[in-house]
This record gives sequence, C-alpha cells and structure tokens, in this order.
Amino acid sequence: MTVCVPFHTTPPTVWQTSFAGERIEYSEWSDQQLAPFIALDCETDATVDLRTSVQPLVIISVSDGASHYLLKPNAFPRFLAIHRDRSFVFWNVGFDLPVLAQAAGPVMSRFLFDALEQNRCWDAMLLEGLLRLAADDADPFPESLDRVSRRRFGVELDKGEGSWRCRYHQLADRPLDRWPAEARDYAMLDAVTTMRIFAQQWQELASIRTQHIHPLAGPLSIFTQTRAAVALADISRRGIAIDMTCRDRSYAELRASIETFVARLEQLIGGELFKRSKKTGEILRTPKTGIPSKNQATLIDVLSRIAVSHELNIPTTANGRMSTSIKTVWRQFADVDPIIETWIGLEEAVKLQSFFANITEDRVHPSYRVMVRTGRTSCKEPNIQQLPRSGHVRDMFIPSPGQLFLACDYSYIELVTLAAVCERMYGFSNLGQAIRQGYDPHEYTASQLAGIPIDVFRTLKGTEDYANWRQRAKAVNFGIPGGLSAQTLTAYARLTYGVDMTLEEAEHFRTTHITQTYPELSHYLAEDGYAVLAENLQTTVDIVRTQFRDDASLGFARRVLQGYTASRDGKPYNATGMAHVWLNLHRINCNPSIAIAAYAAGPELFRKLFTSSVETLTGRIRANVRFTAARNTPFQGLAADGMKEALYRLMRAGYRVVACVHDEVIVELPEHGIDHKSAADDVSRVMREAMRDVIQSDLPISCEYALMRRWHKGAKPVFDENGKLLPWEPKASV
Repeated sequence: MTVCVPFHTTPPTVWQTSFAGERIEYSEWSDQQLAPFIALDCETDATVDLRTSVQPLVIISVSDGASHYLLKPNAFPRFLAIHRDRSFVFWNVGFDLPVLAQAAGPVMSRFLFDALEQNRCWDAMLLEGLLRLAADDADPFPESLDRVSRRRFGVELDKGEGSWRCRYHQLADRPLDRWPAEARDYAMLDAVTTMRIFAQQWQELASIRTQHIHPLAGPLSIFTQTRAAVALADISRRGIAIDMTCRDRSYAELRASIETFVARLEQLIGGELFKRSKKTGEILRTPKTGIPSKNQATLIDVLSRIAVSHELNIPTTANGRMSTSIKTVWRQFADVDPIIETWIGLEEAVKLQSFFANITEDRVHPSYRVMVRTGRTSCKEPNIQQLPRSGHVRDMFIPSPGQLFLACDYSYIELVTLAAVCERMYGFSNLGQAIRQGYDPHEYTASQLAGIPIDVFRTLKGTEDYANWRQRAKAVNFGIPGGLSAQTLTAYARLTYGVDMTLEEAEHFRTTHITQTYPELSHYLAEDGYAVLAENLQTTVDIVRTQFRDDASLGFARRVLQGYTASRDGKPYNATGMAHVWLNLHRINCNPSIAIAAYAAGPELFRKLFTSSVETLTGRIRANVRFTAARNTPFQGLAADGMKEALYRLMRAGYRVVACVHDEVIVELPEHGIDHKSAADDVSRVMREAMRDVIQSDLPISCEYALMRRWHKGAKPVFDENGKLLPWEPKASV
C-alpha cells in the first residue's frame, strides 16, 4: 500500500480572481482530493514547435467546479496517483493529454490512458461541437475556449498575442508565489472556464433524446472523438516525409500545364476571360502561386452559351445564377465542348498547384480535424485526404530513412456498416447476408444488375464486361443508399466512376437494387415528407395533406421555401401559386418557434420545415438535415467512428501511423529486422477488431494491405515463394 506523504508542510497561499462576477479563490495544490470530475488545463513552453513536438509543461490548473488549484509539473505524478479513478475534462485533449503524459512519465501516465480507455476523459471543445451538431446540424468545428466563454457567459478571456499564453517559459523555474498575478490568473481561469462550460454541457446532454448510448462511444460519440483527437495529434506531430526532387519536378510540370491551359482557353475564347494589367496588358496573377485571375462574369456568359447551344440542363443556385460547380455539374459535360474540357483541366491544375505551393519542407505535418458534419475527419496544410489518383502526387510521399510504408485499408467498409445499420433497424439485410457468404458486394451487385448468377459472373473476371459491370455496381452501391434519385445517379456514376448510364438504365438499376437485390433499402430510403413537415409544424399528417394534396404540390412548396422562383427548366412560377404555399403553411402551423410570416424564403426556413434529425448507432445526432444527408450519415458516420477507434488502438500498440485517409492508414515499418507479413496482419487485426467493436455486429470485416517504398494508390500485396511480404514496385514506364 502506498503511503501518501503531504506535498506541502505549510498552508498554501490563497490567491483570488473572478469569473462572470464570481470570486474565485485558488492556491497551489497540496494533496487535496477533488470531486469526481476534474478540469485540467496546461500552460507550456511555447518556444517549442508544437507541430513537431510535445511542448514541455510549465503549469497545470485544475478545477472541480468548487475547488481550484495550480500545480507545478513535479506535483502532477502525485496528483494523478491520488485521482487515478476520477474523470478528467479537457479543452483540446489532443494538445493537453500528451503534455500531461510526458510530464507524468512512462509509469504514471498509464493512469491518463486508463481514463481515456475507460471513458473517463471528456473533451469539452469536441462536446461543444457535438451539441451544436445535435441542435441544428451546425458545423462542429473546434472553437477556442475564449469564443465559447463569450457566447455562454459573456466573459472574454485574454488570449491575445500580448497575453501570458506564449510567455510561460519565462516562469518555469520560479515558485508560484513569485509569479505575476496576471500569469497565475490566466492559467487558473482556463480550468475554471472549462469546468463551468462542461457543467452546462452536462445539463444539455441530459435533455437530449437519443436512441443510442454506445458502450464504447458514449453520449453523442464523445469518447470516440476524444480518443481520435489524441491519435490524430500524434499522427500530425510525426508527419510524413517528402521527396523534394520529385516534388519540384512535378510542380514544374504542373505549372507548365497551367500555362498550356491558359493559352488554349485564350485561343478558344479570346483574351477577355482573364483579367489583365491596364499598364502592361499581362494577365494578373495571385502573388504567391501565380494563378491567373478570371473574369467570373465572362466565364458564366461563355458557359451559358455552351449550355444553350448543346441543350444542357444546368441547375441554378438559390439566387438564380447558373451553377459553375465542376464536381457536381460540369464534369459530366467535359466531352461536350473543348472549352469545358480545358476549363476543367485548368481549374483542377490550379487546385493542385495550391497544394504543391504549401509543401516547402522535406517533411509535412498535416493538421487533422477530428470531425466534420458527416463524422469523418478532414485534413489541411496539406490536405493529403484529397489527392488526385492520377499523376505523381502520391509519389513524392516517402517513408522516413530505414522505413517502408504499409498501407492498410478497409474493404468496402461503408457497405458493411450500411448492412449493420439495416440489420439493427429492420432485423434483416440481404447485403449483410451476401457479405457473410464471402461475396464482394460490388461483384455481387454487378451480377444482379447484369442478371447473371454470381458464380457465373465470377468466371468473367478479367474481361471488359466484368470491369464495366463492377464499375456500374460501385456507383449503384454507394449512390443509391445515399438517397440519389435515378436522375442524379446518372450524373454521379459519370462524375465519380466514369460510367455512362441512361436515365432508363438508372431507373431500372435503382428499382432492381432496392426491391430485389437488397429489399431492406426500400425501407431505408423511405421518407414521408408529409410526416416531416407535420412534425416540424407540430400538427398532424392529415392536416398537412389537406393543404398539399399530392407529391407534386409538396415538391412545389419545397422549392418555393428554398427561394426558387422558377422551375428546373427555367419557367417562372405563377405568383398566385407561390402565395398559396405561404398561406397554406401559415394556416396549419402550430409551432410557436416558427413564425412563417416572419421568415423570408431560403435555407434557414427550409431547414426548419423540411428537414429531420438522424442518429448514428454510436449516438451522434445531426439535426435538421436533408434527405441525402439523413441517408448517408448513419453508415458513413459509423465507418468513420470505427476508423477513429482503430487509429487510437494502433497508436497504443506502438505503430508509427503517418497518414489517415478515411478508410486507409499509412504506417511506417522498419525496412529490416522484422517480419513484415506478421506486422501487416497485426495492423489488419487491430483495425478489424476496432471496427467490429464499434458496429457491434458479427458481420465479417476485412482489410487489404500492401508494402511499398513510396505511396501508391494502386499498390498490391507481393509475396515471395516462402510467403514473405515484399515491397510492391510500380511497373517501369515504357
């Protein structure tokens, strides 16, 4: 039994500060035991680059809401031992927990990781985003402590450049009673504020109606997000190496291609597309990257003429302007006119140039965001999660000296999670049964679309017919469960998978897919727009139907509420019909929080009337989402949460993860001295077990891996005659 010797022998000095008009008394910690929930905050030596290193700890502030203390680093191991069964609250756990673990040392830090793995660590910053998401589908971006303090309490924390935030290294060797009062108060108020915010969040959590409290993920999936934050911060600090020779060569080729596109567009359109200097007549360019500046009005005029001449159905935005979105609209028309093809080529090259321009060192440290609305992670500086498949962009990412890359990714994981969701909701899933029987679901779907028994279809492998049907199946498998109609499926198939599909084919494929191949999807895709509107207006479905008698009238109301004044083909709406929509809605509205007459048409009112909430099996809620988001989120978000658990477990297992791209991880393994196949099998095992624990299903989960000397999307596993895993090598170009 450990004997606790008091850390202090004399009563500590009591200092005072205030928060939201309340007097806060605090002192240096001297063995006091705090309540079950304790907010922890670190102030560090900010002269150490946090992109690459864990900053040394200077002072810790702790608060349980009633008692408040400061701790010097040498007191923290003892504090942790005394409070090893408590729950800890952080603001940005990805930053604070590694700092605390470093200060605690390798032995005592296990108490921190025990808390993390036993769902006793809360990140109030992430929880704030989850609560916003559950309230109104607001972007759960990570907010600063100061911003949330101002919003919740009207209290502004001094976080400016002149604050103590970046100067604590000056005080590291001084006893606390010799610190400036402002430095002590600054540190103490961070923990106090975090605990005050968490207390309010706790009450809000209690009021949320949720269908799922996942034993691993916790309320709103907060514990999964908290562990992911620690793992992603570890990946970011480690970074990934760059072959600068390859980077420079590819960058030069890209800049040359941009100039070719510019010259070609000027030849096709004339000189008015690009802005020019009045003095020299040269094309104006952005200072950093040299990207040419376009006249947007000229571009829209040119695209409009092309759309008219080729009878293209181009959607408009809510303000009536023609859409210029390449991703969702124009890519499918790339072969219609050389102007479109060249413009798309220029835009994609320009986007890629911005990526290259941000790579200036031989090691980059991408900044990962734990969660966007879908539940997936995102990445920036640079964004390695959206690299083009073509070209040599991935080639410039290389392992550290003496290492190899192991890429390991889940196989069709979002179809597995879709099957898990359907089985939980409806008690059956043909998709799940196909996966259990060992079928590749893309192959199985392809056989059904082609009307060929699966065993016969497999004999076609390696043929053009097999490849074409499998590409169609991918578009159908991922597009239809996400709520795409037959019309949007045709565009999605072409844009994403390069598959040409007529509207008639798309309608047939969709019907076959949801009624014969996977009939559970007919339930999953069912949406009663009348029920959604009735719930939001706090009335009955029958009353809604008295005002909007069929799908056409309800569809008309939806477009009017979004702000459209014309049909999709450009025909102006009848003013009387639009007025009736507003009158009918006003008549049946029983929701006092929605004053129909007080709102203008647009996204805000549309969300209030025609959207609903959706929840993942891990308990994360998105409120006020449209149909496609409501269909995508359950299975896409579930897969994302499984990957996040896998990232944390790989970190704890000691693997050097250097990149995460949604369903794929890149791990560095020593080039010599290990059995690469055993290591790859173990990485796969960790990932599969983590996903299984998240989806809570017996559905088989599989991973594919490959060893490589550079990052290649098309790498395959290579084995010698003894079964030894070898690095994959690209075929030499002829």
